[in-house]
Amino acid sequence: MASINYPFPDPKNDAEREANRQAADDYQRQEEEGAHFLDWERELGWR
Repeated sequence: MASINYPFPDPKNDAEREANRQAADDYQRQEEEGAHFLDWERELGWR
């Protein structure tokens, strides 16, 4: 069975590790911002 490289492939060096770390941070920030917008929509009765 093949392994799935999710969400990021195994880093081969420090630069790839840092890029993966930055991408994970960006993803987490976007998820949190999206959750805030959904909360605001509910509070304002838009959903």
